[in-house]
Amino acid sequence: ERTINADSQATKVSVFLFYGLICVSACFILFLIKERACNSRHLQYVAGVKVPVFWLVHLFFDFLLYVFVCLLATIVVVCLQVDGYKTAEDLGRMWIVLTYFGCSSLPLIYLCVYKFEVPATGYMFISFCYIGVVVLKAVLTLIPWKKRYSRIMEKALLCFPSYSLLSGLEKSHAFSEYKKRCEESLDLYKKLGITEENCWDAMFMMNDCVDYSDSYYKYGGQGVGENIVYSMVTGMVFFALVLLIDYDFLNPVFGLLSTLMPCRRPKVPKDEDSDVAEERKRISSMSTKDVKTSHELAIKDLTKYYWGIRAVNGLSLGVKKNECFGLLGVNGAGKTTTFKMMTGDVMMTYGKGWVRGYSLWYQMRKVHECIGYCPQFDALIDDMTAKETLIMFAMIKGHGYSDAKTLAITFSENLDFKEHVNKQVRKLSGGNKRKLSAAVAMIGDPPVLYFDEPTSGMDPATKYYFREVVRKIRDSGKCIILTSHSLDECESVCTRLAIMASGRFMCLGSVQHLKSKFAKGCTFTIKIKRDANESSVNNVEKYVSDNLPSAKLSEKHQEMLTYKITGVEIPWSKIFSILEGAKRNIKDVEDYSLQQSSLEQVFLSFTKQAKEAK
Repeated sequence: ERTINADSQATKVSVFLFYGLICVSACFILFLIKERACNSRHLQYVAGVKVPVFWLVHLFFDFLLYVFVCLLATIVVVCLQVDGYKTAEDLGRMWIVLTYFGCSSLPLIYLCVYKFEVPATGYMFISFCYIGVVVLKAVLTLIPWKKRYSRIMEKALLCFPSYSLLSGLEKSHAFSEYKKRCEESLDLYKKLGITEENCWDAMFMMNDCVDYSDSYYKYGGQGVGENIVYSMVTGMVFFALVLLIDYDFLNPVFGLLSTLMPCRRPKVPKDEDSDVAEERKRISSMSTKDVKTSHELAIKDLTKYYWGIRAVNGLSLGVKKNECFGLLGVNGAGKTTTFKMMTGDVMMTYGKGWVRGYSLWYQMRKVHECIGYCPQFDALIDDMTAKETLIMFAMIKGHGYSDAKTLAITFSENLDFKEHVNKQVRKLSGGNKRKLSAAVAMIGDPPVLYFDEPTSGMDPATKYYFREVVRKIRDSGKCIILTSHSLDECESVCTRLAIMASGRFMCLGSVQHLKSKFAKGCTFTIKIKRDANESSVNNVEKYVSDNLPSAKLSEKHQEMLTYKITGVEIPWSKIFSILEGAKRNIKDVEDYSLQQSSLEQVFLSFTKQAKEAK
């Protein structure tokens, strides 16, 4: 009865350790998923963090924390004084099991990080999978397998850390009880006057303690050697896979396959703008060497498909030093996807790209050394302060700690968030987070800068100062790619710009070129009284068509009629006279307005065309 009670208590301790360690180990996925989901890890890679360094540091500190938790668990187990978990030898065996579980479990958790965007989902997945493997073993045990197949199944399950953990704890307790029973039997035979050699012969004849061994670490039987080997090997394999995934080792293969898959190639539209077509032809006609040497950044037929949907369609572009290129477009136009491909956050489906001569397919780590990146959504760690964030990225870029502190203060003063520099990122306003992200991008004075909507949320004064900073950076010989919803911003800092819609360039050129090409003439709007009927609206339309035949109705709402005149032949005085006549002679005309065509109207026009095409 005493033996049964001891076995029951030891089983409870094993279960306590098993479930406790599963819950603890699953916790390590939470921060990693959060770091990946907010894009902070990618930003660290862009800043210059090496992939092996990133993961080895994570593994080192995670394992230290895991060891600390195991020490707390050991203290609890020692206080319980349960047979099988009581002596120094028992605790030593337990620590061997806990150690190899940590060495195999942490790399597997790192490997699972890539599949989740929500930390809680990843935690539940790891927990259920670990427990599910053990339940699967229990179910399979009920099936009358042949001994050979049973061993194969056992070896396969040992590749899973949770099963190896439970198996090791069971073997530890079984070894302790088996050794204790054999030693008791040996003592009993000795008391009967039988020599030790004859004692073993007698026990062998009684089929007792046949597999007795003093080594718990032997390979096979009650030894845990098999568990150790499988856990260490699988842990190294899991960790190697993590490194290979982050090194994008399959990118060259995908780059080769993309050239062989016509269904994934870009589709050049028939109505492509002449300037866009000319830029495509210019990049295509140049040799790879000439493209790389004459441009700081160049992309050729850059294309991205998501599940068969074309998000970016065949962009070709070359940007040189002292140039700021602007990308304008509504949400979903493909601007951020383009940036993600150019920084290596997502892999392009088709096309080629180079940054300072380094290929986006094969040399992304070299590309990262040349660029600074301010993403659309703040890739910041909420638990760090703004100052700590700036210091961290400055040190990643190679600055010493004292220099990094000075840079943190300088950037916080220049971008007007010094009074918030000691606040945690989670407590910063949206505008101050954008300032911090812009500062992170500029640390290290990179030759190529990507700004994805950098001024969204900034106050007008900071926006003005930021534009001045961008102009100074551009004039110092840097290459800048900027996306924005602000047309004024693009006009003030961009040397060239393109309007994107439906994943392609709708037009391309300098601001003045686009204005002279697409913004000729003027637009006027006629406001009709709210209680006017349909015939009154028709009367207004007829009046305009009779007096201004060149005016084209571009928009029609309930109370508003918007017309566009593309030519410059009709003087504004005549247009004013005709509109004033409409207000005076047609009783349902309430008001009118006349204005020169602007870049904003060009932008809205292209956006409307893209929506209608869809």
